[in-house]
Amino acid sequence: MTGIRVLTNHRRTLLLLAILTALVFALSSIPLAPMYFVFFGLILFPLAGMGLAAVGGWLAILFGGAVVAWGATRLFGIPGLMVLAYMLPAAIALLISIEMRLPYLKAGLAVLASYVLGVLALYFFIQRAAGGNAFPYAAQEAILALEHLPQRDIFLYNLWKGGLISHGQPSGTQVFIENGNGWTFTPQVLEEFYKQLAYRIETLLQSLFHGMLTSLGIYIAAIGSYAALRLGKTAQPDSCPDLGMPNFENWHIPRPIGMKLWVLAAGYLLMVLGTSVVIQLAGSLMFNVFFAIYTVQGLAVIDHRLSHTRLNRWLRRALLIVLFIILQPLLVIIGILDQARDSRGLRRDSQKIEKF
Repeated sequence: MTGIRVLTNHRRTLLLLAILTALVFALSSIPLAPMYFVFFGLILFPLAGMGLAAVGGWLAILFGGAVVAWGATRLFGIPGLMVLAYMLPAAIALLISIEMRLPYLKAGLAVLASYVLGVLALYFFIQRAAGGNAFPYAAQEAILALEHLPQRDIFLYNLWKGGLISHGQPSGTQVFIENGNGWTFTPQVLEEFYKQLAYRIETLLQSLFHGMLTSLGIYIAAIGSYAALRLGKTAQPDSCPDLGMPNFENWHIPRPIGMKLWVLAAGYLLMVLGTSVVIQLAGSLMFNVFFAIYTVQGLAVIDHRLSHTRLNRWLRRALLIVLFIILQPLLVIIGILDQARDSRGLRRDSQKIEKF
């Protein structure tokens, strides 16, 4: 076990904290701030915590948590402090792994387990605050925020014209009325818009929660811990150990594990053909895990191919991010083909389980 990392790499830590502060201030100040703060924060906050853990240590995590808590309380008051239950567990798990010099695979699993526990803790706190109806409560809070938005009518108009919501009135019905500031929708139309938006938000939040427990958790644990350790390793003067982490281009699933993962692929059939909601949910969670693991492997295959070109390293990373955002189904296919054909030559006939 190494020494306790209280506060290291002061200059880079201050830079990361300054960037985080600017982002939190921006997200808590723009129109529809609660919505943007939540959805961007789902990815930003745990990644920021892990980066601060690898670079700066315990005090860096503490200061980063204080910054995020400040932004959350600006928007949600004291209940906003619940965000710390989501942000901190993965960062703390990564820092403990660094101090104990755990192998990278074990560190990644620890980060994943801590992240999932953080998600469950956040859900528990929201459930208590909402009286046992977290998703309907969150949807209604979003509608209340929309009602007080100065650009509400323009926002709803764009959603309506984009086909995302409909006014639900007979053809030829008057949709607009004049008010002191120009125009707005009639009360009947607004009520219908709110009902449809509340339903869509509630459905989205349910799907998001399931994704946080599965695919997003895997992405945070795998790619997030990789990025944090790379950032910490290049920090001076006190770089953090990389825990034996291989280059991303060499990440792969050993054959014995890959064969077992196909059981999770059957979750798609349960999700589509299941007659029970519980069975469909279980199938969805299984398939999410399968999808996420092979997405990461497909991304590693692309990185392996790009590493043999003359493409600039930063441009290569930017291209990987774009592909990850918009072409995940293609990455899954590439990952499965690599598993079947071993196109990178990383798996040996001995079937030895290696770190990935």
